[in-house]
Amino acid sequence: MPGMSYDQLMRVPQIVAVYEQLHTPASFFQNYFRLSPTGAPLVVSQQRTFGYDLYAATRTVAPISAPMAPPQGIGLKPIGTATATTFRIHPKMTIAHEKVFMTRQLGSFGLNTKVDASGEKYIAMQIKHLKTTISNAIEWMVAKMFQGGFGIKPDGNEGFRLCELTDPAAVHLNQYQIPAGNKGDLGGIIASGEAWDSVNAPIVDHMNEISILAARVSGYQPTDIIMNGNTGKHLFNNVQLSKVGGTSFTIFDSLTNRPVEGGTPPTSGPYKVVFRALPQYTFHIYNEGLVLNDVIPDYANQTSTSNWSPLMPDGYALIVPPAGDWVGFATAMEPIAENANSEVKVVNTLTTWRTQEYDPPRFDVKSLVNYVPIMPQPQVPFFANVWRTGLA
Repeated sequence: MPGMSYDQLMRVPQIVAVYEQLHTPASFFQNYFRLSPTGAPLVVSQQRTFGYDLYAATRTVAPISAPMAPPQGIGLKPIGTATATTFRIHPKMTIAHEKVFMTRQLGSFGLNTKVDASGEKYIAMQIKHLKTTISNAIEWMVAKMFQGGFGIKPDGNEGFRLCELTDPAAVHLNQYQIPAGNKGDLGGIIASGEAWDSVNAPIVDHMNEISILAARVSGYQPTDIIMNGNTGKHLFNNVQLSKVGGTSFTIFDSLTNRPVEGGTPPTSGPYKVVFRALPQYTFHIYNEGLVLNDVIPDYANQTSTSNWSPLMPDGYALIVPPAGDWVGFATAMEPIAENANSEVKVVNTLTTWRTQEYDPPRFDVKSLVNYVPIMPQPQVPFFANVWRTGLA
């Protein structure tokens, strides 16, 4: 609130309060699947690299025993193992006293300087920038998990940058063991000549076949299809969707915006569509992309097509059930000391604090989380190539 002093604004409770009130547009995946680092992790590890169990639904029928016969033994359920590495996200942002000094109220000096509304807005916007970079990194990891995985590569300084699995500069890969039949044309379901960018694509038939496949391979019925606008636009002209839903009606039963949770404006998230021919499914049109390159975060660099990395690529659909125990995230513990005189403490979730520095006088606002999304049941999601690319 205007009239607070610079020192009050930069205290940890105030920073955290501002931080928790901020919402970022590229957060659909982590919010929808409950994978935000402020939530409850499936795994809290003492080490950054750890193993976790992979398991599948049981379909075996129990044997029938004869009267007075002893119990019949059944085999133990095979449990697989996957290895993952949490990635250490630890950015800091420097706010110089001199920068905020220019927004002081007249006649006010020192750490008790009363900062005017523009000064408070400046600090809040910088903290928002810090939070958004963390949210973006997590959103990108979650999106790429459903596509098979991701990696990291050296950034030329002392750190690393997230990258695609196929990047030749990658030095570490996190792969998620999604079965081959859950990717591409889904074992021939989306056959040549039936891709979804054709008006005659049998999309209703495809979704019925995918439902049957899901019942066999995982037991989780898909309810949500996520794609970008270039992919989704073809569905509105689809002949089968129109005929099955009734040609005298609009092809969709509902089309609504999905606001970012707690955020504004209400159109800042993806929009969702329910087609009359497929009322059991919700289609989410998500057009967000992120910048992985280490560039100055100005408008030109943030919007350049050479830097833009879409979260959902053209021609693909992610077909999934609701969030559940088939997907989650892990965090790792790390000891920190917030200042020179602070006691060391161990944290395992997203933590934010500030450190007073000198020459020049400034505050360093820091955040830390060791995080990775995990998928104990990688046979659940389908990442389908629904365009003609690769299908002809």
